[in-house]
Amino acid sequence: MSELRDFARQVLEMARREGVRDGSVLAWEEREDNVRFANNGLSLALGSAKRGVTLCFNEGRKRVVGSSTALESGYLRDHIAKLLRSLRTLEEGDAETHLEPATGSPAGMRYEPAGPEQLAQAAQEAIHAALGEGAARVTGIIAQLHRRVALCTSSGFEGENEYGGITLNVRAFANKEASGHGLSCANALRALEPRAAGREAGEAARRMLSRAAIEEGEYEVLLSPTVAAHLMEHVGSFASAYAVEIGGSFLANRLGQQVASPQISLYDLGQAEGGLLARSFDDEGMATGKTAILQGGVLRAYLHNLVTARRFRAQSTGNAGYVVPRTWNLVVEAGDAAWEEMVREVKKGLLVTNTWYTRFQNYLTGEFSTMPRDGLFYIEQGDVKHGVAGIRLSSSLPLFLSKAKLLGKARRWVKWWEVETPTLCPPILAEGFRVTRALF
Repeated sequence: MSELRDFARQVLEMARREGVRDGSVLAWEEREDNVRFANNGLSLALGSAKRGVTLCFNEGRKRVVGSSTALESGYLRDHIAKLLRSLRTLEEGDAETHLEPATGSPAGMRYEPAGPEQLAQAAQEAIHAALGEGAARVTGIIAQLHRRVALCTSSGFEGENEYGGITLNVRAFANKEASGHGLSCANALRALEPRAAGREAGEAARRMLSRAAIEEGEYEVLLSPTVAAHLMEHVGSFASAYAVEIGGSFLANRLGQQVASPQISLYDLGQAEGGLLARSFDDEGMATGKTAILQGGVLRAYLHNLVTARRFRAQSTGNAGYVVPRTWNLVVEAGDAAWEEMVREVKKGLLVTNTWYTRFQNYLTGEFSTMPRDGLFYIEQGDVKHGVAGIRLSSSLPLFLSKAKLLGKARRWVKWWEVETPTLCPPILAEGFRVTRALF
C-alpha cells in the first residue's frame, strides 16, 4: 500500500470513530514544475508541491463535502467534527446520497515526469522555431503537472491513480501589434511538439504584420483546434446533470434530440490514449469509462454522479464530483476534411487561432461572445487575405453546433488556461458568427 492510500485509510478510520457510517476520503498530492521564457530566453524555473484531502459524508438525503490542505491529525479531527455538525443541521434533499458498491478499477496508468532540464530544452526548441519563422520576440511557459489521488470509501473501495502532462504555450511577436500563439500538450515528453508550437506562433505573428479592418456582420469562422476545443469543453460542461438541474444549460430537456450537426460526436473518457488526465474510478469509486454525450449530433447522455443519477432515474456515468458531475477527457470525433480543403471552403470568413474573455450572456440559450487574439485572418473565396484585429465574435452554442459545416481529419490535444479539461479536437468550420468592433 502506498503512503498516500494509507493516509486516506487513516483519515477514513478517524471519521468512522467520530460516527461516520457512509462516506469517502480522497487524498491527493501533486507537483508542478514551470519553466518561463521571455525576450527569446529562459527567465525563471519554479517548482511547487501540494497535498490535500477531500472528505464526503452522507446521511439519508444529506451530503456534506469539505477539503483541507492542513493535514495534521488534530486539525483533521476538528474538520471532521465541523462537517458532521453541518451534516446534521442540513435540510433533507430530494435524493438518497449513500455510496454504492464500487465498480472502479483500483489502479490505472502511470506517469513518468520529465526533468527540469528536459523542460528547459523543449522551451528553447520552441523559441528557436518561432524566431526561425520571423518572430522578433518570443515569450511563454512550459508547465508539467504530476498528480496522484487515493480514494478510500466506507463501501470498502481502495484505489489509487496517477497521471500527469506537459503543456507548452508560446507567444511570438513580429512587432508590438503582430502576435501569434502556439500550443502543444502531451502526457509524455516524447509526444510533445515544441518546434511545431514555436513555428505556429512565429508564422502567425509574421502574417499578422499585414492587417486591415473588416466590416461588422455575419461571417463563417474556421476555428483552430485550440479555439474549437474551448467551445466543445463548454458543451461538455453543459452536459453535467448539475448544470441541467440548476437551469443553467442549453441542453436541458433535450435528451434524444438532434442538438448539433450530424458530423459532431463528443465523448467523455476517464482514460484516453494521449489524455492528460487518467482516472479509472471517480470520486465515489464508480468506474469511469467512455460516455457518449453527442453522437451524430444527438444528445445521448448527461454526466452523472450517484446523487444526480437517482434524481434523474438514471445510472452513474462515473463522473463524480461529489456535488457537480465533471468531465475527465473530452474527445471530439474527427471529420474527413483536410486543412487546405477547409480553407478553400470559406467564402467570407475568419481563421481564428486563439481567443480569450469568452463570456456567456445566457447559459440557458448558450449565447456567448469571445475576443480573438494573436493570429486572426480574413478569408475570401478560399484565399487568406490579411490579418484582422480589434473585433469581438458572438454566437450561441446551439447555433455553432448546428451550423458546423466541416470537421478536420487531424486532431490535437488541447489543455491550457482557457481549456481546463483535456480535449482532443479537430479544427471546425462553422457559420453564423457575428463580428462587431471591440471597444477597449
